[in-house]
Amino acid sequence: MADKRKVIICDDEDDARLLIQQYIADYPQLQVIKECGNGPEAVAAIDALEPDLIFLDIQMPGLNGFQVLQKIIHVPQVIFSTAFDTYALKAFDNTAIDYLLKPYTKERFARAVNKILIANPKSLEHIRNLSNHLQAGYMAYPEKVLVENGSHMIAIAVTEISRTEADGDYTRIYAS
Repeated sequence: MADKRKVIICDDEDDARLLIQQYIADYPQLQVIKECGNGPEAVAAIDALEPDLIFLDIQMPGLNGFQVLQKIIHVPQVIFSTAFDTYALKAFDNTAIDYLLKPYTKERFARAVNKILIANPKSLEHIRNLSNHLQAGYMAYPEKVLVENGSHMIAIAVTEISRTEADGDYTRIYAS
């Protein structure tokens, strides 16, 4: 059998890390090498241990999952595991292999893991190249932002935004 794929679990909830550990036990080709409970710990572990795969929560102390991805040097494959569905598009923009929405079933976990296990080395290299390319250009601003306006979404060109204001749990955007 080929070498085991190294896995790091990054989640601030003990129960969430335990569940992933239990589900991974069904995959002898995966080996959990570290568990991290916060963002800075995740960055240090990912760069030091260079895993093949990380399970990454979004809301964590210290750094959120997206900030972790911005700070790491070693870029593994990523499966997000989070209770927040609002970040799904951003997750895939950050080269996520899958997005597990808590609570998820063992069957849903299996579908996510199988995406990685059946990937061929060329597709893995393609994913790494894409991730490196995205990280290199991450500091650039998007041309447009998608915002909710009542019951529908509209795209606003960033160059048209003149200012923003906090309004409770929302942000008011003023555009020309």
